Amino acid sequence: MKLFNLVVGSSIYDRSKAYEVDSLEDKITYFISWCSKNGTDYDIKDIKNIINKVTIWYELRYPDSYLDQEDIDSVMFNKMNSCNNQDWGEFYSFDKFYYSLSKREKELLNQPCFVDMIYLNSGRSHIHLNEDGSVSDASDIILFDRFKSSGDYLYDASKLLDGKSLDEWPIIMKENKINADYVKINNIINSYKKRVSVREGLFDTIMYNIVERGGKFYGPRRGVLFAREFERDVKVPVSYGDSSLALEYLANDGDDSLLCFSDYFEGILEKKTIKEVLTKQNLVGFGVKQKRKVFPKSCE
Repeated sequence: MKLFNLVVGSSIYDRSKAYEVDSLEDKITYFISWCSKNGTDYDIKDIKNIINKVTIWYELRYPDSYLDQEDIDSVMFNKMNSCNNQDWGEFYSFDKFYYSLSKREKELLNQPCFVDMIYLNSGRSHIHLNEDGSVSDASDIILFDRFKSSGDYLYDASKLLDGKSLDEWPIIMKENKINADYVKINNIINSYKKRVSVREGLFDTIMYNIVERGGKFYGPRRGVLFAREFERDVKVPVSYGDSSLALEYLANDGDDSLLCFSDYFEGILEKKTIKEVLTKQNLVGFGVKQKRKVFPKSCE
């Protein structure tokens, strides 16, 4: 197992560090270790539990029988037996799964929201913000234009700040010398960005766990489904798959220069481009010629 240089006290989880290692187990360990060293709003036990819960739910939602289909692009759920008179896909939908979770578990999966208002100082001056931290209304910030030759010297900051992103408005405020407690503002921003980065790391780690548990054939394919549904990097599960998955990837406009493991689940960590792997197996060009949409689709 690779030893990671964990940065204790780092406010942001760096997903790229997990990308640097080959072992799926090490990728999972890195995230858990980072959370343990740097602290989150949740216990490590809670984080491990939700990783395993989502993984098992996804294995139930897309069982091996679905991934065994010759034409995996077809919707197989309407071919399966109903469960409690409900469609299989609906029964195992994310909404149904999410509803079954505890409040604490739901919070781990939720997209973090930025605070809706920040008081800039000890006075009444404040700024209203959207869920992503962009400015929705800065009209309560009153500025004074001492260079104005005539008319009202006072104006609000709406034109200056409204619609500006989280990375923009603090800089603009400083440039315009708006009186504010910037230490407090930075702490609020860093807390939000940390929560966002931890959630991204959590979903990445769930994908790694899905691929690892599923083995050579099912793991990468189930990982592709998860990546597409939850906006992960689809190239990750593809890189651990077999040549048939590589062909499917190419048939859907994939890049033949993607580095893949020649046989990861047999303990071989050698990497080659998809083109090199397929050339060795006399399959190069096949995926491009056979323009098929055979990446598995989520049932919703």
